[in-house]
Amino acid sequence: MIRIFLILSICLLLFAGCSSPSSDLEDRGVLDVIQDAGEDEYTPPDDGLLTEEQVKMYLQVRERALEMAATVAEEAKASSAEAKEADESGSGLGSLMKGMEALGDLGNLVTVDIRAAQQLGVNSSEYQWVKGQVMLAQLQTSADEMLKGLQESLGDQVQQEEDDDARINRANGELIKPYLEQISDLDEKMREAMK
Repeated sequence: MIRIFLILSICLLLFAGCSSPSSDLEDRGVLDVIQDAGEDEYTPPDDGLLTEEQVKMYLQVRERALEMAATVAEEAKASSAEAKEADESGSGLGSLMKGMEALGDLGNLVTVDIRAAQQLGVNSSEYQWVKGQVMLAQLQTSADEMLKGLQESLGDQVQQEEDDDARINRANGELIKPYLEQISDLDEKMREAMK
């Protein structure tokens, strides 16, 4: 079983370029996308604060990634069904090849954010940083709401510590507040597309 997994993993790396989520990326496999992303450089601001332009860029990339994820998910389902059909028909090699296509589709699904950023001409390193800051801001907002509820129920027994990270996350949370519904909607749709 381990031998088969190793063979499949090696084949995935070799054939990762065979599948892509959209016609304009046909020649770019998972490894190409990751390699190109590795060439992007971004130095976050010292204050750690997002700009409104970065939040808007984040939303544009997420919307494009969602479109790509839906396409890739459909391709993955089709490849998986074809692999199952080939396996049931007794075609070992056909089943293996279709299984490899499904693994390639999985690689494409994992990289849709990076692909979308590259396709839109966005620095993927900056996008990844912004995505992380948005997630931290959302977590801080949730933590603050929980703490507020505890303070209301337990009174002065609960103290809130203020550190630089919390201050940055709160400030970023205030910035993304007008976009929270859109961010949550995109996140939910992305989870659905990846099922």
